[in-house]
Amino acid sequence: MAVPVEAVKFDICCAARALYRAGLSAGIAGHLSVVIGENRMLMNRFGPSFGTLRPADICVFDLEGKVVEHDASVDPYVNDTIALHAVIHRYNPRIAALVHTHPPATVSWGTFRRVPEIYDQESCILAGDVGIVEEDYTGTAASEDRVRPFADAIARHAAVILPNHGALTSGPNIQVALTRMMLLEGMCARNISVAMAAQATGLKPIPSRWSTRSPPKKKSRQCRVSPPSGKTRWSACRRLIRSCFSTVRKALVLRINVSYCGLLLRHAVNGAQSPDKIAAMNTHDSRPEKVRQEC
Repeated sequence: MAVPVEAVKFDICCAARALYRAGLSAGIAGHLSVVIGENRMLMNRFGPSFGTLRPADICVFDLEGKVVEHDASVDPYVNDTIALHAVIHRYNPRIAALVHTHPPATVSWGTFRRVPEIYDQESCILAGDVGIVEEDYTGTAASEDRVRPFADAIARHAAVILPNHGALTSGPNIQVALTRMMLLEGMCARNISVAMAAQATGLKPIPSRWSTRSPPKKKSRQCRVSPPSGKTRWSACRRLIRSCFSTVRKALVLRINVSYCGLLLRHAVNGAQSPDKIAAMNTHDSRPEKVRQEC
């Protein structure tokens, strides 16, 4: 059954606020898009930060980047980076949702132009699904020639690092694309912290045996079952990780964050429309003490 457009707009706003609260957005940069039909997609307009995005700020575009529908109360202006999402969706019709933002650890790790290693169980969820676009950053990604390599990369990998720029993640819906962006940022942050610890101690870090960059040279003596080979090992790894208590716990915390963002958004839509009220809502945290500590 098709999801109502207004519900998708609300989900985009919740995802944007979750990214904002996690520190994965920079100023007013970044976009989130969801395809809603043939030659149609929803995306946030340029101007509001991820922390104050409302359903009225989500416009309908065609896949050439032109505004088709928008709320009469807002200016539907978008900058040239609309080409980034329009081109990617046009060349990849199977991709339903895209997130583009500039996560700090991912941007830092992207300067090395290396796929991050797998050092923890959460990173296993993205095993084999992280790619890098080999390009020299020259500013806003506004032309089709510039964006085409991004479209090719996201067709092969669910998460793509854009060196000296940011990252792209895709998914069947905005929730999955959001989760992959958070997982990618955690993966890069772990690689940076491991590199710092290795430099400080002189020890050599050992990636997980599921890492595509560092496959095991021999079987572990402590394991009686040989690890699966080829593509099957990724699915086996994902099944194992999804059953892990720690991953489930983090997913619940993420759901709390998104749910709380939804409550903030409902208040914004129902009355707190002015910038002063929205700013006050963003700085006030009324969640229980236990929830704030866990998040």
